[in-house]
Amino acid sequence: MKSKADKIFFNASVITMDPLLPEAGCVVIGGQHIVAVGGNDLRDVYCSDVTEEIDCGGLTLLPGFNDAHCHLIGMANTMLNLDCTPGKVQCIDDIKKLVLTASINTRSGEWIIGEGYDEFSLLEKRHPNRWDLDEVSQNHPVKLNHRSRHACVLNGRALELAGINFETPDPPGGLIDREPGTGEPTGLLYEMSHYLKLKGIPPGKPERLTAGIKLAGKKLLSFGITSIQDATVSNDMEQWELFQDIKGRDVIQSRISLMMGVKALPDLKKLGMEPRHGDDGLRLGAIKVVLDKTTGRLFPSKEELGEMVTAAHRAGYQVAVHAIEEEDISAAASVFQDVLNQYPREGHRHRIEHCSICPDYLIGKLTALGIGVVTNPVFLYCNGDRYLSDVPAEKIPLLYRFKSINESGIPVAAGSDFPVAPSEPVLGIYGAVTRCTKSGRNIFPEECISIRDALEMCTTRPAYNSFEEVYKGSLSPGKLGDMVLLSRNPLTTDKEELKDIKVVRTIIGGKTVWEK
Repeated sequence: MKSKADKIFFNASVITMDPLLPEAGCVVIGGQHIVAVGGNDLRDVYCSDVTEEIDCGGLTLLPGFNDAHCHLIGMANTMLNLDCTPGKVQCIDDIKKLVLTASINTRSGEWIIGEGYDEFSLLEKRHPNRWDLDEVSQNHPVKLNHRSRHACVLNGRALELAGINFETPDPPGGLIDREPGTGEPTGLLYEMSHYLKLKGIPPGKPERLTAGIKLAGKKLLSFGITSIQDATVSNDMEQWELFQDIKGRDVIQSRISLMMGVKALPDLKKLGMEPRHGDDGLRLGAIKVVLDKTTGRLFPSKEELGEMVTAAHRAGYQVAVHAIEEEDISAAASVFQDVLNQYPREGHRHRIEHCSICPDYLIGKLTALGIGVVTNPVFLYCNGDRYLSDVPAEKIPLLYRFKSINESGIPVAAGSDFPVAPSEPVLGIYGAVTRCTKSGRNIFPEECISIRDALEMCTTRPAYNSFEEVYKGSLSPGKLGDMVLLSRNPLTTDKEELKDIKVVRTIIGGKTVWEK
């Protein structure tokens, strides 16, 4: 009697990412899981009358890509709202034309939202302001979200609805940009997403958001992304219920690990939602904290950060701290050290998100503490030319140190941070391997890594950094049948051509969910 197999993917160049069997030609699926991996002779063992055989035509089969840091709702909004991203707009007048057209076609009083503007890419080299937007739309509240999603611009009507005027104080951790002399808000707001959310701005439309998530989900599948780790700091129980709903209705098929903001911690404990609560489709991820210097000083303070990390750590949760600059990373590392000294815990897998500028002493400290790093190699490709012009020369060697962090033993994974940057994993792989910008300039090539290491950053390491390595990250028996079929083998492709590799088929749980 032959062993049961529902599907057999054969005639493939399989890169398993499993050191016990690095390469193979065939993957056998039973249910949603991998039954066997090996040569094409497995067909003789597992094939039956009910087995579906998929000929991969000699193309390359890999574990599905896992984006370790991204923002799904942000991407969904980008798919639906005005596209103000670099390349789509070149100047503030272009943005104004988009808003004007939208105001003509939108009922008076309804919101107009723009996504993804970047002041560095605009001819004016400045942010738009309320007066720019008021010139083309006074009867509609307008909100422009910055590419980083750490800033936004409101027009006069939107500021009025938000209750922001020259008397409004800066909220904790936020900053209202003001006109010198008068103190009048310019419309530019930094780190005020939570403030605006509490004000109901802009009001949510669930059916519209669902449509955007569906579009975003299809885009992710077209890039071979079978798992994502949503790192949105405002995630709370409302978001958890939304994600439960969209997964339950199969609106999005990629598997989701959902980080929660630290403010959600009391609700999680009250509801008995233990660390990694959920299932293969939707699982509770880390507790997320953003540490930055928008106001000119660290927010939250080191003491407040310590209280947040301690509360999550003692409750058994993983903690992910957004830290970009050296001062931020140093503060986060010191807090982790204090907490672990006071409350030791093996296997905590706490993580630093981004870790953009990291000198040797901090790499050593993170290694000693067992802190993981999730960074963004795609940024070098997309933003590298700006880094070379704006980042001080002495800081360039400290920028996104993939090789040094990797060689230290820190499990470093890759996230695109979409919609801040493109979500295509091949662009991140290209950025990590070549450290080349869009214009072809190199950013400290001494920190380049091998193609295999770059593949690990998109497969095995994201799985490890989210406690999911037992059932995803490599093509091994017993793991989920999440795979991507590529047009070329990355390991044998010239590194300059990595970004041109195409996804041919995306498979989740053995089922083809996208095909070119």
